[in-house]
Amino acid sequence: MKTLSRSRAFEKDVSSEQIEEMTLRFQKTFALHHALKIARANKEKGISVLRVFSYLFTLAFRSLSLHRAMQLDESEAGFGKDTCYRFLKSSTTDWQLFLNALSCKVMRWLSALTSDERKETFIIDDTSYKRNRGRKVELISRQYDHSLHEFYPGFRCLCLAWSDGNTTIPVDYALLSSERQKGALEVSSFDKRSRAYRFRAEAVTKTTTVVLNSLKRALKS
Repeated sequence: MKTLSRSRAFEKDVSSEQIEEMTLRFQKTFALHHALKIARANKEKGISVLRVFSYLFTLAFRSLSLHRAMQLDESEAGFGKDTCYRFLKSSTTDWQLFLNALSCKVMRWLSALTSDERKETFIIDDTSYKRNRGRKVELISRQYDHSLHEFYPGFRCLCLAWSDGNTTIPVDYALLSSERQKGALEVSSFDKRSRAYRFRAEAVTKTTTVVLNSLKRALKS
């Protein structure tokens, strides 16, 4: 059967205006610009960071890839996909700090709506992040999937979440490789004071140590 291409009118979600309204309301309620500032997300010139981030945020609700969304929206967005890629690849942005700062605001908002007697807890879990075609990806390693009982090339995404028994909010995360990759990191040209180096060093750190560090960051906030 021949694949039918979808028209612009169909592929552009009919509820796009509602999504934009929802995104704007979320930005104002939880001061998204402040969380981005804490994470040191900035641009030297041109389109504002908040505008680029908001556009990327809406893609999750439109079921579109960045490439396809730009084919539909580039003239309306006012910037191209290169702007988005430069923003995502920025080595100065600390996405752990961003998630930490934003989750704290959401948790405080939720706490005002729930009883003081409700117990709160942290949840820690790791998820397989497979890169079957990423042999040249930096620090990629051979991981074991305990659900499927098989090995795969890629990483483990360790996630720390907060829950009050009804709502679960992601608080912190770490992308883990393997301790065997430490040798490759030692010859790295990254400045050891930089966020780029610390993120890579964390990837080859023992899992229990990473968990404790994530809890410390969360409790400090």
